[in-house]
Amino acid sequence: MPENKSETQRSLPEPTWAVGGLVIAWGLLISQTRHHWGGESYYNFGFFVPPLAIWLFLRNLSKINDTRWSSSFSRPVNSRLDPLLHQEWLYIVLAGVTLLPMILFHALSEVNPFWRVPLWAQGFCLCGFTMILLFRYYGWAGIRAGLFPLIFLITMIPWPFRFEVWIVQTLTGIVTTFAVDGLHFLSYPVEMAGNTLRLGEISIGVNEACSGIRSLQALFMVTLFLGSLFGQSLVSRLLALAVLPLVVIVVNTLRAIFLSVQTIVNGQEAYEGWHDPAGYIAFGVRMAIIYVTIELFNIGAKATDDSQKVDLKLIGSHWAGGRAHKRSLPYLVIPLITLILSEGWFRYHEWQFPEQNIWEFAIPMDSDPNYKEADFDETVIDMLGFSYGHHFYYKLSQNALLDVYYYGYDKDNRIGSASSYAHSPIVCMGATGSSLVEEYPVQIFRKDRISLPVKHYKFQLGSTNNEIQVFWIFNENRNMNIDPEMLHQTSLEPMNLKSNWFRTMWEQLRKGRRDYSRTVLLISCLGIDDPDVASQKINDFLQERIILEKD
Repeated sequence: MPENKSETQRSLPEPTWAVGGLVIAWGLLISQTRHHWGGESYYNFGFFVPPLAIWLFLRNLSKINDTRWSSSFSRPVNSRLDPLLHQEWLYIVLAGVTLLPMILFHALSEVNPFWRVPLWAQGFCLCGFTMILLFRYYGWAGIRAGLFPLIFLITMIPWPFRFEVWIVQTLTGIVTTFAVDGLHFLSYPVEMAGNTLRLGEISIGVNEACSGIRSLQALFMVTLFLGSLFGQSLVSRLLALAVLPLVVIVVNTLRAIFLSVQTIVNGQEAYEGWHDPAGYIAFGVRMAIIYVTIELFNIGAKATDDSQKVDLKLIGSHWAGGRAHKRSLPYLVIPLITLILSEGWFRYHEWQFPEQNIWEFAIPMDSDPNYKEADFDETVIDMLGFSYGHHFYYKLSQNALLDVYYYGYDKDNRIGSASSYAHSPIVCMGATGSSLVEEYPVQIFRKDRISLPVKHYKFQLGSTNNEIQVFWIFNENRNMNIDPEMLHQTSLEPMNLKSNWFRTMWEQLRKGRRDYSRTVLLISCLGIDDPDVASQKINDFLQERIILEKD
Protein backbone atom coordinates (compact mmCIF):
# COMPACT_ATOMS: atom_id res chain seq x y z
CA MET A 1 0.00 0.00 0.00
CA PRO A 2 1.40 3.45 -0.84
CA GLU A 3 2.89 5.35 2.07
CA ASN A 4 0.81 8.49 1.58
CA LYS A 5 -2.35 6.39 1.79
CA SER A 6 -1.47 4.99 5.20
CA GLU A 7 -0.59 8.42 6.51
CA THR A 8 -3.86 9.83 5.24
CA GLN A 9 -5.81 7.06 6.91
CA ARG A 10 -4.03 7.50 10.23
CA SER A 11 -4.71 11.24 10.13
CA LEU A 12 -8.45 10.66 9.88
CA PRO A 13 -10.29 10.97 13.20
CA GLU A 14 -12.35 7.98 14.23
CA PRO A 15 -15.88 8.51 12.80
CA THR A 16 -17.65 7.75 16.08
CA TRP A 17 -19.73 10.92 16.05
CA ALA A 18 -20.54 10.48 12.37
CA VAL A 19 -21.78 6.91 12.90
CA GLY A 20 -23.94 8.09 15.79
CA GLY A 21 -25.37 10.88 13.63
CA LEU A 22 -26.16 8.47 10.81
CA VAL A 23 -27.98 6.12 13.21
CA ILE A 24 -30.13 8.97 14.55
CA ALA A 25 -30.86 10.49 11.14
CA TRP A 26 -31.82 7.24 9.42
CA GLY A 27 -33.66 6.14 12.56
CA LEU A 28 -35.94 9.17 12.18
CA LEU A 29 -36.92 8.09 8.68
CA ILE A 30 -37.29 4.41 9.57
CA SER A 31 -39.53 5.31 12.53
CA GLN A 32 -42.02 6.82 10.09
CA THR A 33 -41.57 4.46 7.16
CA ARG A 34 -42.12 1.36 9.29
CA HIS A 35 -45.83 2.22 9.54
CA HIS A 36 -46.10 1.16 5.88
CA TRP A 37 -44.49 -2.24 6.49
CA GLY A 38 -47.03 -4.08 8.62
CA GLY A 39 -50.10 -6.20 8.00
CA GLU A 40 -51.25 -6.54 4.41
CA SER A 41 -49.06 -3.71 3.17
CA TYR A 42 -47.32 -4.01 -0.19
CA TYR A 43 -44.13 -3.10 1.66
CA ASN A 44 -44.04 -5.73 4.41
CA PHE A 45 -40.58 -6.67 3.07
CA GLY A 46 -39.30 -3.32 4.35
CA PHE A 47 -38.16 -4.77 7.67
CA PHE A 48 -35.40 -6.67 5.85
CA VAL A 49 -34.06 -3.74 3.82
CA PRO A 50 -32.06 -1.75 6.46
CA PRO A 51 -30.03 -4.73 7.78
CA LEU A 52 -29.33 -5.97 4.24
CA ALA A 53 -28.24 -2.47 3.18
CA ILE A 54 -25.87 -2.26 6.16
CA TRP A 55 -24.41 -5.65 5.25
CA LEU A 56 -23.86 -4.56 1.63
CA PHE A 57 -22.12 -1.37 2.78
CA LEU A 58 -19.83 -3.14 5.27
CA ARG A 59 -19.01 -5.73 2.61
CA ASN A 60 -17.93 -2.96 0.25
CA LEU A 61 -15.77 -1.35 2.92
CA SER A 62 -14.15 -4.73 3.55
CA LYS A 63 -12.74 -4.60 0.00
CA ILE A 64 -10.57 -1.64 0.89
CA ASN A 65 -7.34 -3.48 0.05
CA ASP A 66 -8.67 -5.13 -3.09
CA THR A 67 -7.01 -3.20 -5.91
CA ARG A 68 -9.29 -4.93 -8.41
CA TRP A 69 -12.25 -3.24 -6.76
CA SER A 70 -10.69 0.11 -5.85
CA SER A 71 -7.35 1.65 -6.67
CA SER A 72 -7.29 3.90 -3.62
CA PHE A 73 -9.40 4.70 -0.58
CA SER A 74 -7.65 7.97 0.16
CA ARG A 75 -9.09 11.34 -0.66
CA PRO A 76 -7.89 13.14 -3.78
CA VAL A 77 -4.26 14.29 -3.66
CA ASN A 78 -2.32 16.78 -5.79
CA SER A 79 -5.54 18.63 -6.49
CA ARG A 80 -6.23 22.33 -6.31
CA LEU A 81 -9.29 21.53 -4.23
CA ASP A 82 -7.42 19.28 -1.82
CA PRO A 83 -6.67 22.01 0.78
CA LEU A 84 -10.37 22.94 0.85
CA LEU A 85 -11.42 19.29 1.08
CA HIS A 86 -9.36 18.98 4.27
CA GLN A 87 -11.34 21.74 6.01
CA GLU A 88 -13.70 20.29 8.61
CA TRP A 89 -16.03 23.30 8.49
CA LEU A 90 -16.88 22.54 4.86
CA TYR A 91 -18.32 19.13 5.70
CA ILE A 92 -20.15 20.51 8.74
CA VAL A 93 -21.83 23.18 6.61
CA LEU A 94 -22.79 20.64 3.94
CA ALA A 95 -24.14 18.29 6.62
CA GLY A 96 -26.32 21.09 7.97
CA VAL A 97 -27.56 22.04 4.50
CA THR A 98 -28.66 18.47 3.78
CA LEU A 99 -30.20 17.72 7.19
CA LEU A 100 -31.97 20.90 8.29
CA PRO A 101 -34.73 20.55 5.62
CA MET A 102 -35.56 17.25 7.28
CA ILE A 103 -37.14 19.18 10.16
CA LEU A 104 -40.00 20.26 7.88
CA PHE A 105 -40.25 16.97 5.97
CA HIS A 106 -40.23 14.92 9.17
CA ALA A 107 -42.92 17.15 10.68
CA LEU A 108 -45.12 16.82 7.58
CA SER A 109 -44.82 13.03 7.75
CA GLU A 110 -45.86 13.15 11.40
CA VAL A 111 -48.93 15.22 10.51
CA ASN A 112 -49.98 13.02 7.58
CA PRO A 113 -48.22 9.63 7.55
CA PHE A 114 -50.16 8.62 4.45
CA TRP A 115 -48.46 11.26 2.31
CA ARG A 116 -45.31 9.65 0.93
CA VAL A 117 -43.58 12.58 -0.77
CA PRO A 118 -42.03 13.86 2.51
CA LEU A 119 -40.62 10.37 3.10
CA TRP A 120 -38.84 10.49 -0.26
CA ALA A 121 -37.61 14.02 0.46
CA GLN A 122 -36.13 12.78 3.75
CA GLY A 123 -34.54 9.85 1.94
CA PHE A 124 -32.76 12.14 -0.52
CA CYS A 125 -31.60 14.43 2.31
CA LEU A 126 -30.18 11.45 4.19
CA CYS A 127 -28.45 10.09 1.09
CA GLY A 128 -26.75 13.45 0.67
CA PHE A 129 -25.74 13.54 4.35
CA THR A 130 -24.36 9.99 4.15
CA MET A 131 -22.39 10.71 0.97
CA ILE A 132 -20.80 13.77 2.59
CA LEU A 133 -19.59 11.70 5.53
CA LEU A 134 -18.37 8.89 3.29
CA PHE A 135 -16.32 11.35 1.28
CA ARG A 136 -15.06 12.96 4.48
CA TYR A 137 -13.65 9.68 5.78
CA TYR A 138 -12.96 7.54 2.68
CA GLY A 139 -12.81 9.85 -0.31
CA TRP A 140 -14.19 8.89 -3.71
CA ALA A 141 -13.87 5.18 -2.99
CA GLY A 142 -16.17 5.73 -0.01
CA ILE A 143 -18.73 7.19 -2.40
CA ARG A 144 -18.45 4.06 -4.50
CA ALA A 145 -18.76 1.85 -1.43
CA GLY A 146 -21.95 3.53 -0.28
CA LEU A 147 -23.70 4.41 -3.54
CA PHE A 148 -25.47 1.12 -4.26
CA PRO A 149 -26.32 0.31 -0.59
CA LEU A 150 -28.02 3.72 -0.40
CA ILE A 151 -29.98 3.05 -3.60
CA PHE A 152 -30.98 -0.30 -2.17
CA LEU A 153 -31.94 1.25 1.17
CA ILE A 154 -34.33 3.67 -0.53
CA THR A 155 -36.46 0.69 -1.67
CA MET A 156 -37.85 0.56 1.88
CA ILE A 157 -39.80 3.78 1.17
CA PRO A 158 -43.24 3.21 -0.41
CA TRP A 159 -43.69 4.47 -3.93
CA PRO A 160 -45.53 7.79 -4.32
CA PHE A 161 -49.26 7.22 -4.13
CA ARG A 162 -50.21 8.38 -7.63
CA PHE A 163 -47.39 6.40 -9.24
CA GLU A 164 -48.39 3.28 -7.32
CA VAL A 165 -52.04 3.65 -8.36
CA TRP A 166 -50.99 4.05 -11.99
CA ILE A 167 -48.86 0.88 -11.79
CA VAL A 168 -51.70 -1.06 -10.14
CA GLN A 169 -54.25 0.01 -12.74
CA THR A 170 -51.89 -0.69 -15.63
CA LEU A 171 -50.88 -4.15 -14.40
CA THR A 172 -54.46 -5.09 -13.54
CA GLY A 173 -55.67 -4.11 -17.01
CA ILE A 174 -52.89 -6.03 -18.76
CA VAL A 175 -53.36 -9.18 -16.64
CA THR A 176 -57.14 -9.08 -17.16
CA THR A 177 -56.80 -8.72 -20.94
CA PHE A 178 -54.28 -11.56 -21.23
CA ALA A 179 -56.37 -13.76 -18.92
CA VAL A 180 -59.39 -13.31 -21.20
CA ASP A 181 -57.31 -14.30 -24.21
CA GLY A 182 -56.00 -17.35 -22.36
CA LEU A 183 -59.48 -18.45 -21.30
CA HIS A 184 -60.73 -18.02 -24.86
CA PHE A 185 -57.87 -20.26 -26.00
CA LEU A 186 -59.10 -22.85 -23.46
CA SER A 187 -62.62 -22.57 -24.93
CA TYR A 188 -64.16 -20.59 -22.05
CA PRO A 189 -66.16 -17.72 -23.66
CA VAL A 190 -65.66 -15.21 -20.86
CA GLU A 191 -66.31 -11.51 -21.27
CA MET A 192 -64.36 -8.66 -19.72
CA ALA A 193 -66.21 -5.94 -17.78
CA GLY A 194 -63.60 -3.57 -16.41
CA ASN A 195 -61.32 -5.75 -14.28
CA THR A 196 -63.95 -8.47 -13.92
CA LEU A 197 -64.31 -11.66 -15.96
CA ARG A 198 -67.89 -12.85 -16.57
CA LEU A 199 -69.25 -16.13 -17.84
CA GLY A 200 -73.01 -16.24 -17.51
CA GLU A 201 -73.79 -15.59 -13.84
CA ILE A 202 -70.20 -16.32 -12.79
CA SER A 203 -68.11 -13.25 -11.97
CA ILE A 204 -64.35 -13.37 -11.25
CA GLY A 205 -62.60 -10.19 -10.16
CA VAL A 206 -58.94 -9.46 -10.86
CA ASN A 207 -58.06 -7.40 -7.77
CA GLU A 208 -54.89 -5.54 -6.83
CA ALA A 209 -53.27 -8.65 -5.41
CA CYS A 210 -53.84 -10.50 -8.67
CA SER A 211 -52.34 -7.61 -10.63
CA GLY A 212 -48.87 -8.44 -9.28
CA ILE A 213 -48.14 -5.11 -7.58
CA ARG A 214 -47.14 -6.83 -4.33
CA SER A 215 -44.66 -9.14 -6.00
CA LEU A 216 -43.33 -6.41 -8.31
CA GLN A 217 -42.28 -4.21 -5.40
CA ALA A 218 -40.81 -7.07 -3.38
CA LEU A 219 -39.01 -8.55 -6.41
CA PHE A 220 -37.59 -5.12 -7.26
CA MET A 221 -35.83 -5.14 -3.89
CA VAL A 222 -34.77 -8.79 -4.18
CA THR A 223 -33.38 -8.31 -7.70
CA LEU A 224 -31.26 -5.36 -6.59
CA PHE A 225 -29.89 -7.34 -3.66
CA LEU A 226 -29.10 -10.48 -5.66
CA GLY A 227 -27.44 -8.40 -8.37
CA SER A 228 -25.07 -6.92 -5.80
CA LEU A 229 -24.60 -10.25 -4.03
CA PHE A 230 -23.51 -11.96 -7.25
CA GLY A 231 -21.36 -9.03 -8.37
CA GLN A 232 -23.37 -8.24 -11.49
CA SER A 233 -22.34 -5.40 -13.75
CA LEU A 234 -24.55 -2.33 -13.99
CA VAL A 235 -25.86 -3.40 -17.41
CA SER A 236 -26.78 -6.87 -16.13
CA ARG A 237 -28.62 -5.39 -13.15
CA LEU A 238 -30.60 -3.06 -15.37
CA LEU A 239 -31.49 -5.94 -17.70
CA ALA A 240 -32.66 -8.03 -14.74
CA LEU A 241 -34.87 -5.16 -13.58
CA ALA A 242 -36.26 -4.77 -17.09
CA VAL A 243 -37.31 -8.44 -17.08
CA LEU A 244 -39.30 -7.99 -13.83
CA PRO A 245 -42.55 -6.57 -15.28
CA LEU A 246 -42.66 -9.29 -17.94
CA VAL A 247 -42.20 -12.04 -15.32
CA VAL A 248 -44.89 -10.54 -13.08
CA ILE A 249 -47.39 -10.18 -15.93
CA VAL A 250 -46.87 -13.70 -17.30
CA VAL A 251 -47.02 -15.47 -13.92
CA ASN A 252 -49.99 -13.45 -12.66
CA THR A 253 -51.86 -14.03 -15.92
CA LEU A 254 -51.39 -17.78 -15.44
CA ARG A 255 -52.59 -17.42 -11.87
CA ALA A 256 -55.70 -15.49 -12.97
CA ILE A 257 -56.46 -18.14 -15.62
CA PHE A 258 -56.03 -20.95 -13.09
CA LEU A 259 -58.35 -19.28 -10.54
CA SER A 260 -60.90 -18.54 -13.24
CA VAL A 261 -60.98 -22.15 -14.41
CA GLN A 262 -61.33 -23.35 -10.81
CA THR A 263 -64.25 -20.97 -10.29
CA ILE A 264 -66.00 -21.96 -13.54
CA VAL A 265 -65.55 -25.70 -12.98
CA ASN A 266 -65.75 -26.05 -9.17
CA GLY A 267 -67.56 -22.92 -7.99
CA GLN A 268 -66.77 -19.90 -5.80
CA GLU A 269 -65.55 -22.05 -2.90
CA ALA A 270 -62.73 -23.37 -5.09
CA TYR A 271 -61.71 -19.79 -5.89
CA GLU A 272 -61.58 -18.86 -2.21
CA GLY A 273 -59.71 -22.04 -1.33
CA TRP A 274 -57.08 -21.62 -4.04
CA HIS A 275 -56.66 -17.83 -4.02
CA ASP A 276 -53.97 -17.55 -1.33
CA PRO A 277 -52.11 -20.84 -2.10
CA ALA A 278 -51.98 -19.88 -5.78
CA GLY A 279 -50.52 -16.53 -4.75
CA TYR A 280 -47.76 -18.18 -2.71
CA ILE A 281 -46.94 -20.58 -5.52
CA ALA A 282 -46.86 -17.72 -8.03
CA PHE A 283 -44.47 -15.74 -5.85
CA GLY A 284 -42.15 -18.75 -5.53
CA VAL A 285 -42.19 -19.22 -9.31
CA ARG A 286 -41.36 -15.55 -9.86
CA MET A 287 -38.47 -15.76 -7.39
CA ALA A 288 -37.08 -18.83 -9.16
CA ILE A 289 -37.34 -17.16 -12.58
CA ILE A 290 -35.55 -14.03 -11.36
CA TYR A 291 -32.80 -16.10 -9.77
CA VAL A 292 -32.26 -18.07 -12.98
CA THR A 293 -32.30 -14.83 -14.99
CA ILE A 294 -29.58 -13.30 -12.81
CA GLU A 295 -27.47 -16.44 -13.09
CA LEU A 296 -27.85 -16.42 -16.89
CA PHE A 297 -26.73 -12.78 -17.06
CA ASN A 298 -23.64 -13.76 -15.04
CA ILE A 299 -22.51 -16.33 -17.61
CA GLY A 300 -19.23 -15.20 -19.09
CA ALA A 301 -18.84 -12.32 -16.65
CA LYS A 302 -15.49 -11.81 -14.97
CA ALA A 303 -15.50 -12.71 -11.29
CA THR A 304 -14.01 -9.45 -10.10
CA ASP A 305 -16.45 -8.71 -7.31
CA ASP A 306 -17.07 -12.01 -5.60
CA SER A 307 -15.93 -11.25 -2.05
CA GLN A 308 -18.88 -11.68 0.31
CA LYS A 309 -17.02 -11.30 3.62
CA VAL A 310 -17.55 -8.49 6.08
CA ASP A 311 -14.19 -7.88 7.76
CA LEU A 312 -14.90 -5.58 10.71
CA LYS A 313 -11.27 -5.77 11.83
CA LEU A 314 -10.09 -4.51 8.45
CA ILE A 315 -12.68 -1.74 8.48
CA GLY A 316 -11.63 -0.67 11.95
CA SER A 317 -7.95 -0.65 10.95
CA HIS A 318 -8.54 2.45 8.87
CA TRP A 319 -9.40 4.34 12.02
CA ALA A 320 -6.24 3.14 13.76
CA GLY A 321 -4.48 5.96 15.54
CA GLY A 322 -7.49 8.19 15.11
CA ARG A 323 -9.73 9.52 17.85
CA ALA A 324 -13.24 10.84 18.23
CA HIS A 325 -12.23 14.49 17.95
CA LYS A 326 -14.57 17.22 19.13
CA ARG A 327 -14.36 18.83 15.69
CA SER A 328 -16.48 15.96 14.38
CA LEU A 329 -19.10 16.37 17.10
CA PRO A 330 -21.45 18.44 14.85
CA TYR A 331 -22.10 15.30 12.77
CA LEU A 332 -23.92 13.98 15.83
CA VAL A 333 -25.30 17.30 17.05
CA ILE A 334 -27.02 18.29 13.78
CA PRO A 335 -29.17 15.10 13.61
CA LEU A 336 -29.94 15.58 17.31
CA ILE A 337 -31.13 19.12 16.59
CA THR A 338 -33.35 17.77 13.84
CA LEU A 339 -34.83 15.22 16.24
CA ILE A 340 -35.28 17.69 19.10
CA LEU A 341 -36.90 20.43 17.02
CA SER A 342 -39.32 18.21 15.11
CA GLU A 343 -40.22 15.99 18.07
CA GLY A 344 -40.21 18.89 20.52
CA TRP A 345 -42.78 20.81 18.48
CA PHE A 346 -45.31 18.01 18.75
CA ARG A 347 -44.49 17.14 22.36
CA TYR A 348 -45.01 20.77 23.35
CA HIS A 349 -48.46 20.94 21.78
CA GLU A 350 -49.42 17.56 23.20
CA TRP A 351 -48.45 18.87 26.61
CA GLN A 352 -50.47 22.07 26.04
CA PHE A 353 -53.64 20.18 25.06
CA PRO A 354 -54.83 18.03 27.97
CA GLU A 355 -56.14 14.58 27.24
CA GLN A 356 -59.89 14.22 27.13
CA ASN A 357 -61.67 11.88 29.46
CA ILE A 358 -61.10 8.41 28.08
CA TRP A 359 -64.28 6.41 27.58
CA GLU A 360 -65.26 3.05 26.26
CA PHE A 361 -68.35 1.65 24.66
CA ALA A 362 -69.85 -1.37 26.45
CA ILE A 363 -70.91 -4.03 23.95
CA PRO A 364 -74.21 -5.68 24.99
CA MET A 365 -74.03 -9.16 26.44
CA ASP A 366 -74.81 -12.14 24.23
CA SER A 367 -77.63 -13.00 26.63
CA ASP A 368 -79.41 -9.73 25.82
CA PRO A 369 -82.37 -10.73 23.59
CA ASN A 370 -82.24 -7.38 21.78
CA TYR A 371 -78.61 -7.83 20.76
CA LYS A 372 -77.53 -9.56 17.55
CA GLU A 373 -73.90 -9.65 16.47
CA ALA A 374 -73.09 -8.98 12.81
CA ASP A 375 -70.00 -9.29 10.65
CA PHE A 376 -68.06 -6.53 8.95
CA ASP A 377 -68.08 -6.64 5.18
CA GLU A 378 -64.60 -7.37 3.85
CA THR A 379 -64.71 -4.20 1.76
CA VAL A 380 -65.42 -2.15 4.89
CA ILE A 381 -62.50 -3.76 6.73
CA ASP A 382 -60.12 -3.04 3.88
CA MET A 383 -61.38 0.53 3.56
CA LEU A 384 -61.27 1.49 7.25
CA GLY A 385 -58.26 -0.53 8.42
CA PHE A 386 -59.23 -0.21 12.09
CA SER A 387 -57.37 -1.80 15.01
CA TYR A 388 -60.50 -3.15 16.70
CA GLY A 389 -64.17 -3.09 15.84
CA HIS A 390 -67.65 -4.44 16.52
CA HIS A 391 -70.76 -4.49 14.35
CA PHE A 392 -74.14 -5.43 15.77
CA TYR A 393 -77.88 -4.77 15.65
CA TYR A 394 -79.87 -3.66 18.68
CA LYS A 395 -83.65 -3.79 18.82
CA LEU A 396 -85.20 -0.74 20.55
CA SER A 397 -88.84 -1.68 19.94
CA GLN A 398 -91.00 -3.70 17.63
CA ASN A 399 -90.43 -1.20 14.79
CA ALA A 400 -87.13 0.48 15.74
CA LEU A 401 -83.70 -1.04 15.17
CA LEU A 402 -80.16 0.30 15.62
CA ASP A 403 -77.35 -0.69 13.23
CA VAL A 404 -74.17 -0.01 15.23
CA TYR A 405 -70.57 0.21 14.04
CA TYR A 406 -68.02 0.72 16.81
CA TYR A 407 -64.36 0.74 15.80
CA GLY A 408 -61.11 2.44 16.69
CA TYR A 409 -57.42 2.96 16.04
CA ASP A 410 -54.56 2.64 18.49
CA LYS A 411 -51.47 4.84 18.41
CA ASP A 412 -49.47 2.35 16.33
CA ASN A 413 -52.06 2.19 13.54
CA ARG A 414 -51.34 5.63 12.11
CA ILE A 415 -51.67 4.63 8.47
CA GLY A 416 -55.08 3.02 8.91
CA SER A 417 -56.31 5.98 10.93
CA ALA A 418 -54.90 8.62 8.59
CA SER A 419 -56.17 6.99 5.41
CA SER A 420 -59.75 6.72 6.76
CA TYR A 421 -59.75 9.98 8.72
CA ALA A 422 -62.18 11.70 6.37
CA HIS A 423 -64.52 8.70 6.17
CA SER A 424 -67.57 10.48 7.59
CA PRO A 425 -71.18 9.28 7.14
CA ILE A 426 -71.47 11.64 4.16
CA VAL A 427 -68.71 9.62 2.47
CA CYS A 428 -69.73 6.10 3.47
CA MET A 429 -73.46 6.58 2.91
CA GLY A 430 -72.74 8.22 -0.42
CA ALA A 431 -70.78 5.13 -1.44
CA THR A 432 -73.93 3.02 -0.97
CA GLY A 433 -75.96 5.27 -3.27
CA SER A 434 -77.73 7.12 -0.45
CA SER A 435 -78.16 10.87 -0.51
CA LEU A 436 -77.96 13.40 2.31
CA VAL A 437 -81.36 14.95 3.07
CA GLU A 438 -80.50 17.09 6.09
CA GLU A 439 -77.69 17.68 8.56
CA TYR A 440 -78.82 18.74 12.02
CA PRO A 441 -76.96 20.90 14.57
CA VAL A 442 -74.32 19.08 16.58
CA GLN A 443 -75.55 17.83 19.95
CA ILE A 444 -73.34 17.30 23.00
CA PHE A 445 -73.70 14.01 24.84
CA ARG A 446 -72.89 14.35 28.54
CA LYS A 447 -72.44 11.73 31.22
CA ASP A 448 -70.39 12.18 34.36
CA ARG A 449 -67.18 13.81 33.11
CA ILE A 450 -67.72 12.63 29.54
CA SER A 451 -68.58 15.22 26.93
CA LEU A 452 -68.84 14.06 23.30
CA PRO A 453 -70.12 15.86 20.17
CA VAL A 454 -72.75 13.85 18.30
CA LYS A 455 -73.38 14.62 14.62
CA HIS A 456 -76.85 13.88 13.31
CA TYR A 457 -77.81 13.31 9.66
CA LYS A 458 -80.85 12.20 7.68
CA PHE A 459 -80.22 10.12 4.55
CA GLN A 460 -82.46 8.76 1.83
CA LEU A 461 -81.59 5.20 0.87
CA GLY A 462 -80.90 4.81 -2.82
CA SER A 463 -82.45 1.34 -3.05
CA THR A 464 -85.81 1.87 -1.25
CA ASN A 465 -86.08 5.67 -0.96
CA ASN A 466 -86.68 5.21 2.77
CA GLU A 467 -85.18 7.77 5.13
CA ILE A 468 -82.94 6.87 8.05
CA GLN A 469 -81.39 8.84 10.91
CA VAL A 470 -77.61 8.47 11.25
CA PHE A 471 -75.57 9.49 14.30
CA TRP A 472 -71.79 9.82 14.37
CA ILE A 473 -69.42 10.20 17.32
CA PHE A 474 -65.81 10.90 16.42
CA ASN A 475 -63.49 11.06 19.42
CA GLU A 476 -59.72 11.54 19.63
CA ASN A 477 -57.55 10.92 22.65
CA ARG A 478 -56.24 14.47 22.38
CA ASN A 479 -58.41 17.44 21.48
CA MET A 480 -56.63 18.98 18.47
CA ASN A 481 -59.81 20.64 17.13
CA ILE A 482 -59.52 19.24 13.60
CA ASP A 483 -62.80 18.51 11.83
CA PRO A 484 -62.42 15.25 9.87
CA GLU A 485 -64.99 16.43 7.33
CA MET A 486 -62.39 18.97 6.18
CA LEU A 487 -60.05 16.17 5.16
CA HIS A 488 -61.88 14.50 2.27
CA GLN A 489 -58.65 14.48 0.23
CA THR A 490 -56.32 13.32 2.99
CA SER A 491 -55.19 10.21 1.05
CA LEU A 492 -54.20 12.10 -2.12
CA GLU A 493 -51.12 14.02 -3.09
CA PRO A 494 -51.63 17.80 -3.05
CA MET A 495 -51.98 19.32 -6.50
CA ASN A 496 -50.85 22.80 -5.43
CA LEU A 497 -49.88 24.76 -2.35
CA LYS A 498 -53.12 26.77 -2.42
CA SER A 499 -55.43 23.75 -2.23
CA ASN A 500 -57.72 23.16 0.75
CA TRP A 501 -55.85 19.90 1.29
CA PHE A 502 -52.54 21.66 1.84
CA ARG A 503 -54.03 24.44 3.96
CA THR A 504 -55.72 21.89 6.21
CA MET A 505 -52.50 19.92 6.59
CA TRP A 506 -50.59 23.10 7.36
CA GLU A 507 -53.17 23.86 10.05
CA GLN A 508 -52.54 20.45 11.57
CA LEU A 509 -48.81 21.15 11.55
CA ARG A 510 -49.30 24.55 13.16
CA LYS A 511 -51.35 22.98 15.95
CA GLY A 512 -48.87 20.14 16.38
CA ARG A 513 -51.47 17.51 15.60
CA ARG A 514 -50.13 14.01 15.03
CA ASP A 515 -52.04 11.74 17.41
CA TYR A 516 -54.23 9.54 15.24
CA SER A 517 -55.56 7.40 18.10
CA ARG A 518 -59.33 7.68 17.90
CA THR A 519 -62.63 5.96 18.44
CA VAL A 520 -65.62 6.05 16.07
CA LEU A 521 -69.23 5.19 16.79
CA LEU A 522 -71.64 5.14 13.84
CA ILE A 523 -75.31 4.37 14.55
CA SER A 524 -78.09 4.12 11.98
CA CYS A 525 -81.56 4.38 13.48
CA LEU A 526 -84.09 2.41 11.42
CA GLY A 527 -87.84 2.74 11.83
CA ILE A 528 -88.01 6.21 13.45
CA ASP A 529 -88.73 9.14 11.15
CA ASP A 530 -88.98 11.95 13.71
CA PRO A 531 -85.45 13.36 14.23
CA ASP A 532 -86.19 14.53 17.79
CA VAL A 533 -87.49 11.11 18.82
CA ALA A 534 -84.51 9.40 17.17
CA SER A 535 -82.10 11.77 18.92
CA GLN A 536 -83.65 11.04 22.32
CA LYS A 537 -83.54 7.29 21.70
CA ILE A 538 -79.84 7.50 20.80
CA ASN A 539 -79.11 9.59 23.88
CA ASP A 540 -80.79 6.99 26.12
CA PHE A 541 -78.86 4.23 24.38
CA LEU A 542 -75.55 6.05 24.84
CA GLN A 543 -76.29 6.81 28.49
CA GLU A 544 -76.50 3.07 29.06
CA ARG A 545 -73.53 2.04 26.93
CA ILE A 546 -70.84 4.72 27.21
CA ILE A 547 -68.82 4.49 30.41
CA LEU A 548 -65.57 5.89 31.78
CA GLU A 549 -62.62 3.63 31.08
CA LYS A 550 -61.25 2.01 34.21
CA ASP A 551 -57.78 3.08 35.35
